[in-house]
Amino acid sequence: MKKQLLIAAVAATMTSVAMADISLTGDAKVNYTNVDSQSDVNDSNTFKHDINLTLQGSNGGTGVLVRTSTNEKNLPRQYSSVSINS
Repeated sequence: MKKQLLIAAVAATMTSVAMADISLTGDAKVNYTNVDSQSDVNDSNTFKHDINLTLQGSNGGTGVLVRTSTNEKNLPRQYSSVSINS
């Protein structure tokens, strides 16, 4: 029993912690338009979006950068890029 307690105590003091620096930035614009007319035939709903997102992280000498962008209004402005630096 004493050996099990000693092993548990040693294992508890040997925990390691990994820390990373992470940054998430971006912006988004969403536009919803509903046109209601006298007849149901002419009713319309329009949904447009413009989203830009950047995720950047680093740990020690290694860094990761992920960028993505979508824009339904002026297609084909959609791209994604990933870069890893070490």
